[in-house]
Amino acid sequence: MHRLFVTGILVSALAVPSCGSSDSSDSEGSVAISSSSTTSTQPASRDVEVEFVYGPPDWPWTGDPTPLGALVHGMADYTGDWTAASTYASGQQSVDDASGGFTLSVLDGEVTGCGSGQFVFFDAFASHTSTGGWLIIPGFGTRDLASLSGSGVWETLDGVPGGAAAGGTIRGSVTCAGEGGSPQGSWFDATPDAGSVEVDATATFPAPTTLWETTVSPPGEDSATPPIALSDGSVTLQFDGTWAGDAATVLAAATRPSADGGFVDAMVMRFTGRVVGCGTGSLIVNVLDRVDGQDAPGFRSWEIIPDLGTGDLVGATGFGTGTVSAGEGTSTFEGSMSCQA
Repeated sequence: MHRLFVTGILVSALAVPSCGSSDSSDSEGSVAISSSSTTSTQPASRDVEVEFVYGPPDWPWTGDPTPLGALVHGMADYTGDWTAASTYASGQQSVDDASGGFTLSVLDGEVTGCGSGQFVFFDAFASHTSTGGWLIIPGFGTRDLASLSGSGVWETLDGVPGGAAAGGTIRGSVTCAGEGGSPQGSWFDATPDAGSVEVDATATFPAPTTLWETTVSPPGEDSATPPIALSDGSVTLQFDGTWAGDAATVLAAATRPSADGGFVDAMVMRFTGRVVGCGTGSLIVNVLDRVDGQDAPGFRSWEIIPDLGTGDLVGATGFGTGTVSAGEGTSTFEGSMSCQA
C-alpha cells in the first residue's frame, strides 16, 4: 500500500494541474517565491546562518546507479539558526568530470524565532562551483514550521567544490509564516544575456520508476499529523518545440503532511538534442515543481546548470517556468536562454 502511494506521488510529480504565470523577483544566488495572492502582506523575514554536515560513514546512506542519472539518499545535521537533522534524496547528472543537480531534504528540528517541527528544503549544486541557491518550500512543514519559507545561498567548507563537499554554510533569510506561490529565478545567479532565445518546449513521459522511498514521521506528540513521504526515481522525457530531443532524468518527491494530495518534486535532467536558435548538444537542467493539493494549481521553475553543456550548447544559460497537464503525461518548459555564456 505504501509503495503504491509513493509511486503515485512520483507519477503525479510530472502530472499536476496546469498553472499560469506569476510575478517573480530575483536576488543573487537565490530563488524568489512569488505570492499566489495579490492582497496579503508578506510577514517580516529574519536573517539566518547555519552550518551543515553530511553524516559520518556509520550513518545510513546508499546510492542508486541508473543509466538515467545518479541518486543518493542519506542524512545530514544542521546547527546555528536552525538545529535539525535531515533525511535527503539527491540527484545529479555528469559531463566528463563535472556534475550538477539537486538535494531535496526533510528537516526535523528547531528554527530560532519560529519554533519546532519539520520542513522541506531544496538546494541546487554544481561540482565546479562552491556555492548555490537554496529554498524552503512554504506550506510543507509541520507544527510551528507549517508555513516556514526562506531562500538564500550556501557555500561549501573551505571552498571545496560542491560535488566533493562534506558540509558547508547556509546564509539567507526565513519567514516564519510565509506564503505559497511559484519558485522562480536563478539558483546560480546566471541570467541570459541580451542575445537570448525563447524557450517554448513540450515534454512527454511515461510513469517514472520508483527506486527508493521512506517516511519521515513527526514527533510522537504530533501523531495526528501524517508523515512526510520522501522518494526518488527515474524517467526519460521526450521533447519537441524549441527543444527537440530526449532527457534522461532522475527525481525526488516529498508529500505535504496532510491528506490534500500536495507534493513537491525536484528533478535534474540531461537533455540531448537540438535547441532552435542555438544548435545541437546537451544541457543539464534542474527543475522544481510544487502542487498544493489535488485541485490546486501547480508551479514550476527550471534552470540550466551553467558550464555543463556540450556541443553548440557548451556555454548555455537560462531559466524559466512551465505547466503540466494532469493525467496526460505532458509538461511544458517556458522561458529564455543564451546559447553562449
